[in-house]
Amino acid sequence: MKFVTKLRGALVNKHQIVIVGAGYGGVVAAHYLTKNKLPEDRYEVVLINPEPWQDSRSELDLIIDYRTNSDFTRIPLTNIFRENEVRLIYGRMTKIDKDNKEVEVELTKGGERFKLPYSELVIATGAEASYPPVPGLKEHALHFGLRMTQKNLEKSLK
Repeated sequence: MKFVTKLRGALVNKHQIVIVGAGYGGVVAAHYLTKNKLPEDRYEVVLINPEPWQDSRSELDLIIDYRTNSDFTRIPLTNIFRENEVRLIYGRMTKIDKDNKEVEVELTKGGERFKLPYSELVIATGAEASYPPVPGLKEHALHFGLRMTQKNLEKSLK
């Protein structure tokens, strides 16, 4: 599916690739597509993420070691994509319409909803921790690496 987009004053047909999620999978996909594969005059890469940052799991040990707080683990998406042509949308995908090749997006600020067409859709929303069947483990353990865990970890260390 192609979409008419204004580029340098002229109307051109573009394929729109929508990536949902700015974890490692979504960021790597966007980088790969924009740096190596797609001519920007024919393709547009759009990345949807609720926050304007990516959480760096490799820095989580600093929270445990009392050296910093969770803000330190946040890398602004504008910094990550400084040299890439990626359109950033801060919101959540709430619905997929496969027949019309559209996703519904709800913006993080203001809650406005709109439909966003796509040629290709990449869903890179991450994963949830799984716990072995040990009584009480799920209720009392904090999985290292999940965003909510960062906040819970900071609270439990205070």
